Amino acid sequence: MSSQPPIAPAQKPRRSPWSAYRVALTVIAGLVACVSLHLKFTYDKAIRDAETLIQALAVASEQHIGSSLEALDALLDELALTVRDGRHNDRRFIDSIGARLSSYPEVRYLGIADANGTLSSQTWPGNSLPTSAVDISGRRYFIEQRDATGPARMVVGDPIRELSTGERTLHLSRPIRDRNGAFAGIVVAAVNPDTYAGFLSSILYDEDGSCGLISVTGRIIARAPNQADSFARDISDSDLIRLWAPNLPIGVAHLVAKTDANDKLLAYRVLPEYSVMVTAGISRAKGLGAWRRMAVVELTLLVAFSALLLYWTRHIRRQHLLLATEQHTLEEAVAQRTIELEAARTLAERRTSQLARINEELKRLTLVASHHLQEPLRSIVSCSQMLARSVPPSLPDLETRTQATCQQGLALKARLSAFEARIAELTRLVVSSPSPAPPSTHRDDPPPPYMPTYSGRMVAAAIAGALLVGNALQARSDYQSAIAAAENLTAAVVKSIAHHLQGSFRRIDTMLDDVALAAEDGRIQTEAFSERLTARLATMPEVMLVTRTNSSGLVWPRTWPETTTPTTGMDVSSYEYFREQTTSHSQSQLVLGRPRLGPITKHRSIQFSHPILDAQGRFDGIVFASVNPDLYARFLETVLLDPNGGTAVITLSGHMVARAPKHEEKFGIDISNSDLFVRYLPRATEGTAHLISKADGNDKLLGYRVLPGFPLVVTSGYSRDKTLHEWRIVTVLSTALAIIASLILYFWAHRADQHAGRLAHYRWRLATEVANRTSGLAAAREATEERSERLAEANNRLHELIQLIAADLQQPLAELTHHIGELRELASGQSDEGDHWLGFITAANIHLNALLRDYPRYVAALCDEPRLCPTNCAAVAEDAISKTRKRWPAEKIRFDVQPLPAVQADASMVLEVFVQLFTNAASHCQGHQPITVTVCSAPHQDGWRITVADDGPGLPPINSEHLFRAFETAHDRNPDSTGLGLPLCRVLVQSHGGHIWATSMPGKGCSIHFTLPVAEDIHSASA
Repeated sequence: MSSQPPIAPAQKPRRSPWSAYRVALTVIAGLVACVSLHLKFTYDKAIRDAETLIQALAVASEQHIGSSLEALDALLDELALTVRDGRHNDRRFIDSIGARLSSYPEVRYLGIADANGTLSSQTWPGNSLPTSAVDISGRRYFIEQRDATGPARMVVGDPIRELSTGERTLHLSRPIRDRNGAFAGIVVAAVNPDTYAGFLSSILYDEDGSCGLISVTGRIIARAPNQADSFARDISDSDLIRLWAPNLPIGVAHLVAKTDANDKLLAYRVLPEYSVMVTAGISRAKGLGAWRRMAVVELTLLVAFSALLLYWTRHIRRQHLLLATEQHTLEEAVAQRTIELEAARTLAERRTSQLARINEELKRLTLVASHHLQEPLRSIVSCSQMLARSVPPSLPDLETRTQATCQQGLALKARLSAFEARIAELTRLVVSSPSPAPPSTHRDDPPPPYMPTYSGRMVAAAIAGALLVGNALQARSDYQSAIAAAENLTAAVVKSIAHHLQGSFRRIDTMLDDVALAAEDGRIQTEAFSERLTARLATMPEVMLVTRTNSSGLVWPRTWPETTTPTTGMDVSSYEYFREQTTSHSQSQLVLGRPRLGPITKHRSIQFSHPILDAQGRFDGIVFASVNPDLYARFLETVLLDPNGGTAVITLSGHMVARAPKHEEKFGIDISNSDLFVRYLPRATEGTAHLISKADGNDKLLGYRVLPGFPLVVTSGYSRDKTLHEWRIVTVLSTALAIIASLILYFWAHRADQHAGRLAHYRWRLATEVANRTSGLAAAREATEERSERLAEANNRLHELIQLIAADLQQPLAELTHHIGELRELASGQSDEGDHWLGFITAANIHLNALLRDYPRYVAALCDEPRLCPTNCAAVAEDAISKTRKRWPAEKIRFDVQPLPAVQADASMVLEVFVQLFTNAASHCQGHQPITVTVCSAPHQDGWRITVADDGPGLPPINSEHLFRAFETAHDRNPDSTGLGLPLCRVLVQSHGGHIWATSMPGKGCSIHFTLPVAEDIHSASA
């Protein structure tokens, strides 16, 4: 019987996961997770932006200071060679060095010290030292140069204050070596570190972060801010010097500074060739300032929103609790009636299941019993007839006995057929009896109408609107932060590029000025000058060649370095840089040409030119250098922020000099009509432009800066797509989450409104449900009693029939057995064929007796209902062993009974199961070898699992389910075997609600497992 279907209108509205506090806490948890992820994401982005910014500032410092040191290194090298050659007192050299020093504002003076460390009073510019000799033999830079054995290099000394003037000074030195390579003194450049501090101040982003120039030994050379207080301070024990710089020459350190105790991010870059490092820092307070303000606002809004949501939830929850209290009594009544009804239904279903099982077994027995009961009778009759034919005619009594045996077998067969027909008829009656329909407890009473409410949805809409507005405001703030970070980054990179290019262009300008001076005084034609210029150009890879022209624009046949391209007769008078120099009246004006393929190198180049004037100051030609812009493009590649943003060097006339990426494609194009030149450059020489690029068509933020003293502008771009990529992802996710949260709130409010409307309807239905469940309980009990009566009637009729079979067949079976015994006495030994048929007749008689012995027991077990009580399995197993011993002695079978549990079962049925399993194990042992039977137990999901295992021959490889079917056997049939032992065990186990199965491997024994329920009263079972 199926369980009663639920009555939907009377069901209590179930408490779903969308109950008040769960929804509120879910929404709050989602918002907390979103805010936490947003804060974590924006925190990481703020750190990344700060690191990128200070790294760009560190690169700018490295390029500027590195270029300065490199230029001073070249200047000192030239001075050392001049001193070695003895030309340092030449008036033209003195004038030249004086003119060149004007391009080095960081140099206070250049000096010469002999091999003993005595500094000469001759300096450039003059009168920079007192007239008395100054001894520098104890200075570290002098000692290093004196003791050096490798190639000559520039040594940076410790920052000191001059004793005579008290000025902050940094000494740079290069050795003077004679032509034999022996140490002959040094040339010294006294550098003013305040100029570096001034540069660091110009790129300083944060007063608490600082920018610095530090020796690798830990002495501060220059710092911004507070240069005066920090100069020459020893910070060798700081984390930067001890931990970061030795392990990684370029990086970003997160530390608390030794100089000002500020927690900061410090980008540093070591210049190993000069044993110094540059740093650029930003304090965490500034780097995370905007993030902290945003975090305070977000957390405040989150707390306010959560408090409002919880207050609203509490209000709704209190209303629901008040209504629930009114319904409590009716709900308890419904629950109690439901429990009682389900108990009655469970009992009825168990009885129905038992009846169905009996019916199925009876169906199968009806089909197979006729064959199995009549098969031995057919064998007796047929074999008796064959025996009568095989005996000699001289034995008339034998023929008479044979005929009597056949007639008795036929009569018994007819009687069995009549009993089988009665069993089949009883089975059909039981099976065909209609089962009563399950009682119905549903009544179609019209439900009362209820009025919907909208208060919850209105509040939810207001909260959702506030959430979406807050999300929009946050998205706008994040957008502005992303744009500002990109602008700061491009400005820092532009500044870095500008300082790097200024150093390169200044060296080219100084070099061209020297060449022009050499052309004016005639030294340009000397081999010494050519050697010195060639050596100087070796340190300037961006310069492809240097040469001069006459006043008509004809190029000299000689170039530096030498080229294989003939230059004789080459005319540059039509080029704009030559024409501009002819009209210039400045002695050292630098003029740049347009980017083009060089007239000599046939390579992409840009020409830097200086005028040459004769003794009367008239124009006498130009010197020009073909500079390779590809090297600048490669440098731009190293500082490229975004391939779609681009980085470029452009002339003020709008022609592209170098660009990254696509330098070859964009070289020399004219973008003078772009927004950069039309709108932004006329208003400011540096800044950030928001435009669509003329060069590549990308929408970008473009930082730009005009190089002071040079007609060039450098740019660094960041495309809007990359600038706003992370912002768009975060905005889409946050908006989606805000919409989802709003929908959840609205859906929950809608459910709450519906729930409030259903409560009145629900209370009305509860009373009806109590009445319905009460009537249903009575109907279920009636159905259970009716089924029990039908089952008892079927069992009684089966028991009566079984008794009738047992009583009516005993006498005919005894007579048949008697006739067969007399037949054996007369025919035994008369012939081999007769003995053969007698064996068949005897075996069939034994099998028939066994069937009529076991079949009534099997049917009785099938119909009996177990009387359940706590049963001690160990005691029952001992009783079964005692019964088995009566047939099988200890020499034949041994037992190993392990501790067994107490179960809820019928002790007599469990005893029958053990006896059948023990007998089955003993019956199939091989020869005279004793068999050992082990009985053990283990917990099981159905209660206890009892296992009876033997070490006999085991089962053949067949399906173990066949073993438990009636009349099935696993081994060759024994006349005394009926195939009802294991099926009987199955019926007995199933009547307790358990199941039985077998496991075996041929030659390794067999194990039979069955389950029984746990005893309800362990103490009574043990007793």
